[in-house]
Formats: sequence, structure tokens, C-alpha cells
Amino acid sequence: VRERIHRLEPDYVFFTGDMLENQSRDYLDEAMEWVSEFEVPTYGIVGNHDPLDNESITAYREAYVATRGRFLFGERVELDGFVLHGSRHAGGFNESEALPKILLCHFPIVGDRQMDEAYDLILAGHSHGGQIRLPFVGALVLPPEVGRYKRGLYETPAGNLYVNVG
Repeated sequence: VRERIHRLEPDYVFFTGDMLENQSRDYLDEAMEWVSEFEVPTYGIVGNHDPLDNESITAYREAYVATRGRFLFGERVELDGFVLHGSRHAGGFNESEALPKILLCHFPIVGDRQMDEAYDLILAGHSHGGQIRLPFVGALVLPPEVGRYKRGLYETPAGNLYVNVG
């Protein structure tokens, strides 16, 4: 996956959570070592499957900083010509920004939120495209906090939303 991403020659890499499973730290070291080896600034947030203890949060922060990026836990950072907000919850910051703003948010339902100022782009995860998908039918089972936003690009009240299937 990392090689495929590098072939695209991105300026940044963004992760929208669920790097681990069931709040377990079993593969925390391996996952964060994988993140830390990206050669471009990498930014990420946690999802509902990621552990949130102090040891894990420290590991997230160290891995993203190793890429010249940052782990965002309810934080904002100004980058080259835009502002990046990072939120685990199903909401944005509802702040006005002078620059275009992008939101990393784990839960796609954020698209239904009314914002004072819409985001230029929202990147979300959580749905995994549906835990069970059938050809020509689509997702049969979706987790809560997804709404109608299963996968792909949507125009929403909160801004343009892209739901990554992970």
C-alpha cells in the first residue's frame, strides 16, 4: 500500500482512523512503524477501533512527526495554502478560516452537520464501504454514524465529503 501511495507522488498523506482493531494495542508498534516510514508529511486521526490510552496516543504522535506530519486529536494545522482540521468525532470545528479548509473526520455523518462555513473538503472513513457488500446491490450492513455516506464523493451541507473505504 505504501509503495502504491508513493507512486502517486502525493504532497501529503492523510489517514482517517481505524489503523488498528477493537481498541487493541496488539499491532500498535507495527502500524506506527509503517506510518513513520512515509517519505511525505503524513497526518492522521484515530477511529473508533483505535486505542486511546496515553501510550497509544504517544505512539501516534511520534509516528506522524517522524514523517514531518502530525497526529491531529481535535487540532488544526496550517499547511501550504490550506488549513487542516482533525477530529475523531462526527463534527467539524465550525470556525471561519482565511484559507481553504480540509477536515479529517472519522465519521461520515459529519456531512449532515450544518456549519457556519462549509469545509472545502472533508475526508472520512468508518464505513469501510459496508461490512457486507453484494455485487449490484451494495452495502447490506453499515456501522452507525455513516448515514447515507457509504463510500465515494458526496456534496453535503458540511462541504464536499469523500468517504474512504480503507
